Amino acid sequence: MKLELNTLKFFGIFLVINSHLDLHYPNTYFATGGALGNFFFFLTSSIAIYFSLNNKLISFKEWYFKRFKRIYPKLFIILIILISIGFIQINNIKEIFFKFLFPKEYWFLPAIMIFYIPVFFIIKNMNILKLTLTIMLLTYILFYFFLIDKNSYSIENNILFKCFFYFSVMLIGIFFAHNYNKINFKIFWSLLIFFISFLSYYFLKYFMLISEIYYLQILEHVFILIIVTSLLAIFKNDLMLDLLNKKKIKYSIGLISGITLEMYLIHLYFSQNPFFSFPINIILMFAIVIILSIMMKKIFSFIKIH
Repeated sequence: MKLELNTLKFFGIFLVINSHLDLHYPNTYFATGGALGNFFFFLTSSIAIYFSLNNKLISFKEWYFKRFKRIYPKLFIILIILISIGFIQINNIKEIFFKFLFPKEYWFLPAIMIFYIPVFFIIKNMNILKLTLTIMLLTYILFYFFLIDKNSYSIENNILFKCFFYFSVMLIGIFFAHNYNKINFKIFWSLLIFFISFLSYYFLKYFMLISEIYYLQILEHVFILIIVTSLLAIFKNDLMLDLLNKKKIKYSIGLISGITLEMYLIHLYFSQNPFFSFPINIILMFAIVIILSIMMKKIFSFIKIH
């Protein structure tokens, strides 16, 4: 995967985990960044898939099975461990089915496995991309006005709405990949757009929190799109790539971006069971999650599941 995409994944996993650390912070407002991190992952996934599939002859069955094998064996093992220690409760046979195929604790994984199906065929037939993206964005707007509760912050809580939004993000990723060389803005303007949109995003969240004016929450996704687009342009810039290619920086990015799945699977238990006081608890949790994720990656590589 391209270095700039790995860099987005690097920051994305820390944002996703950080958004689950309500119990770790003295003020839960600091447990934020989940939507931004999710956007990073769905976008980079579809860009990477586009480059891997473009002009490549491979059957859907073979391609899809490889992705299933990368995700679900690790998910099954983590779920078995969490169930065996009583962290996740199973009360009936129906719950076993849903926990192992559509676990709400790891909603990202079944969602992306479902998204992979249309993404494969859209990339193989790029003529339908614009129409599909237009339909999804119109559906997103309709869903926002008719499904989202404007009296509370709920834009990231409605699972159906989230799925429509993040599938649209994957379609945007395909569009970006198809026009990848055009994402090449001057570093000054990219940085300026990033900082303005980033500050606007968090100001919006804070404003909605204190004023309880939640009908503006759709702007959150707009700002995220601008943030990620500007970040991608920044990381693609030659000056930034020179910095990212420094040996230690590139190694760190490669290490973390290569274990994002393992970190996502492992962090759940530790995010809900803080130890020590702030900020040592945050540092220790990330250190433990990274170490265990590296070990998990090596074990699965050894037994040829990767």
